[in-house]
Amino acid sequence: MPVVRSARVLRTPVLRPEHPATGLTPFFFDDFSSPTLDDTKWWASGRPYKTGPDWMDSSYAGDDCRFLDSNVTIEDSRLVLACRNVPNVRAGVTKGFSGGMVTTAGLLAGAPDSFRQRFAPPVRLDVSAKIPSGRGLWPVIWFMPVRNGWPPEIDVAEFLCQDPSKNYTTFHYDDGGHRQINWRTSSFGDLSQAFHVYSVEWREESIKWFIDYAKVFETTSSFIPTEEMYLMLTCMVGHATTYPGPPDENTPFPSYFTVDWVRASTISA
Repeated sequence: MPVVRSARVLRTPVLRPEHPATGLTPFFFDDFSSPTLDDTKWWASGRPYKTGPDWMDSSYAGDDCRFLDSNVTIEDSRLVLACRNVPNVRAGVTKGFSGGMVTTAGLLAGAPDSFRQRFAPPVRLDVSAKIPSGRGLWPVIWFMPVRNGWPPEIDVAEFLCQDPSKNYTTFHYDDGGHRQINWRTSSFGDLSQAFHVYSVEWREESIKWFIDYAKVFETTSSFIPTEEMYLMLTCMVGHATTYPGPPDENTPFPSYFTVDWVRASTISA
């Protein structure tokens, strides 16, 4: 895994991971203090680690975007996921953009031990991160099911960075077809200007979303999943035919989704 040291990201204490709430027992934590990505906790994006759809070339990375290992770096003890507008080729297919992804998933068929971490309720996830700003940039913090199916999907935080003041929280589920419950907020100003803590509390009876420890949305849907899921942190570039649309001439490249720390805790109260 390449390591880049740069003055572009300054390491300063940002909303430290000590959580004010009681009744939480941490079981997964990474502050990216190792010089390279900790592969006991994460897979990087460019490895063929799972069966089924190829995450590197699927629509989740956009019709003209591909996930590349070279876009996943550790800089100044932070995880940095880059989006670039440099054409890249795999298996004879050229794409004009690339993004970065890390995941706790593994080989979904026949290799359960390859999963770095699984998550199930009652659990709280907190991620301290700073998003980029620019049309077509698409960072997401999200859970997907271990069983290699869809839905459900829990989007802890999703951003269409042409408007970095908006944070989208979504729960996707199946009720005889795809349904979703979502909310967006712009109460926190331009989120690309600083690090913020994006959180979810996932219980069997409810899902609650938070920004900087303030609750922004809750659902008590009867379709809340109890099955195991894995975590993904991604930064992608959209396309004219995909959410959130393409970049334009003002979109800065490269752009970066920077993660200060990640913590998951079992909820006991």
